[in-house]
Amino acid sequence: IAIFFVEPLILSLLAGVILREGIGWRRIAAILVGFAGAMLIVRPSFAAFGVYALLPLVAATCFAFYLLLTRMLGARTDAVMMQVGAGLGGLATVSLLLALGAATGWPLLAWRAPDPASWGLLVLLGLVATVAHLLIVQAFRRASAVILAPFQYLEIMAAVFWGWLVFGDWPEPVTWCGIAIIVAAGLYVFHRERRQAVALAEEPEATR
Repeated sequence: IAIFFVEPLILSLLAGVILREGIGWRRIAAILVGFAGAMLIVRPSFAAFGVYALLPLVAATCFAFYLLLTRMLGARTDAVMMQVGAGLGGLATVSLLLALGAATGWPLLAWRAPDPASWGLLVLLGLVATVAHLLIVQAFRRASAVILAPFQYLEIMAAVFWGWLVFGDWPEPVTWCGIAIIVAAGLYVFHRERRQAVALAEEPEATR
């Protein structure tokens, strides 16, 4: 989860490149510092799990693109329709992957029929995810990413709590250090974005 939270930094970078939102050298430097924090967490995980330790970075990049598309579509597209489209897209993608797994025999993509308890958890997962993503769409329609993004870091604390309560996991000191670097870099980026937004809002008044 901590590695995944370079996602707000990736989102800021993508918004600067794709949406042509201004991004200065200070924010680029903070983004690089955030990635350094992620690497600090990845390093021991990479030694234990190999290349799979990089998958949270891939997930963070994909989710950043998801939020970017949400921002681009949210103002003119109904939230429910966006959720339906995302679900159908996911269904098509997973169906293709399962077909590929059946054709190649690759164990990672092999279909395993869930037991009744797992089906119940999967349904619950679908309900929770649907509500969460509908709320994300509504939030992005009503507030700027600059205001919303810092709230994402609450998930790190929630993950630490549930990881300890359910799995008995507790981050090592080097992981806490990486978490602190990622959060600090992210909050600095959004501090700079907020200052820029305020400056742009006040500029027309100053020129009158």
